[in-house]
Amino acid sequence: MFKGSPLQCSQARLISRSGSACPGSAACYSLARRATVKALANALGQPILYVRSFRRAGGPDEYSMQAVFERARAAAPCVLVLEDLDALVTRENRSFFLNEMDSFAVNRGILTLATTNYPERLDPAIVKRPSRFDRTYRFDLPAVEERAEYIRRWNEAAQPEMRLGADSARAVAAATEGFSFAYLKELFLSAALCWMEGPSPGAMEPVMCDQVELLRQQMEAVGAHDEGDRDNPPR
Repeated sequence: MFKGSPLQCSQARLISRSGSACPGSAACYSLARRATVKALANALGQPILYVRSFRRAGGPDEYSMQAVFERARAAAPCVLVLEDLDALVTRENRSFFLNEMDSFAVNRGILTLATTNYPERLDPAIVKRPSRFDRTYRFDLPAVEERAEYIRRWNEAAQPEMRLGADSARAVAAATEGFSFAYLKELFLSAALCWMEGPSPGAMEPVMCDQVELLRQQMEAVGAHDEGDRDNPPR
């Protein structure tokens, strides 16, 4: 990636570029993705370029793709983040995108990260071939230990009367199996708002239990919708 300078890479006849794909479920992905990219940016100290769409009024996707890669080449060394690659690359623009990735113009010093909630929709020519997206980092849902740590940190930051006891915190960590960090964040936000309607010490536990059940119902509804999307992918 950026372990050697462009000069060192050139002298060693290496192309200092890399591509990685970061798949994850729609439920868990967003916060983990942002945290990872932020940590990567801080560690590398390099500019980060985000791309959320290649669509533009009055022109084909290819114009935007060319502009994105030209900007990345001008900013190199840099990190290029392509959000939701399965939606960015279509049958119509796929060939042009692959040409840009394969460096008809040289892509030295560009670390390209692609994210997706639907890795099964990606063309194998994009994710299986070396020098494209040949490294995959999957973001799974947080395990009970990670959920317990999230709850512990929330407790530390909360007002004393809003905090969960040790037993309640363990119970919430166990009850939130299948929750993403985004849903955990929503859980504590919605529970805090409900608690404010009748604030009192010790009242947070029953409020939290009610919100866990409410959010689980929402998750199941969203999950059923996502499964329908997977069965009928966009053309």
